[in-house]
Amino acid sequence: MEGHEHEIDAVGLVRRIRDDLYEETKNLSTEELIAFYHRRAAATKEILSRLHVEREEMASGRANPAT
Repeated sequence: MEGHEHEIDAVGLVRRIRDDLYEETKNLSTEELIAFYHRRAAATKEILSRLHVEREEMASGRANPAT
């Protein structure tokens, strides 16, 4: 890509994520696997919520640039 110093190996990234998730969940029962994904979804929702608040604060000028 012109103008970019780094290229992303998307296929390699997806494979690594897949392999890491497999290793983390391979011995879980169905119930444990469902609980695992519920926890991951809740954590992701929390992160996205914080990012949304930060973005709204920045847009309104209320953001604290020191944090």
